[in-house]
Amino acid sequence: MFAAWLLGIGLVCGHHFFNLRLDGQDVLTTNIESHGLLKFHISIQGINTSVGTALAFMVKTCFALAASIAYTQIIWHAIKRSKARLGIVDSAYNAPSDVSAFVNFRLWWSLPLVTLLALSLL
Repeated sequence: MFAAWLLGIGLVCGHHFFNLRLDGQDVLTTNIESHGLLKFHISIQGINTSVGTALAFMVKTCFALAASIAYTQIIWHAIKRSKARLGIVDSAYNAPSDVSAFVNFRLWWSLPLVTLLALSLL
């Protein structure tokens, strides 16, 4: 969890400094042409946009991974602390991906912190 979060922080910094380097520069209109079987033109602006989008996607992926690992750890900690029925445990694990798991009111009563965290992961 910590490694995914730390990698996400590093990628956020990389995205920030990449955009900082581009800030204030003129947009280059030069095209890069390929020679071979596939002919295509790529602009420098398109490459910069693609790199920024890829960095943002990797940041989101790292933070989502860290949040889902933390959610699983919180469930295990809450289950060890209090005795929970199997239906509640099943609803807790399904809650981030299945909205119908929130209908189980015993989940809200037994594991309120887990339920609120699952709502934030939707």
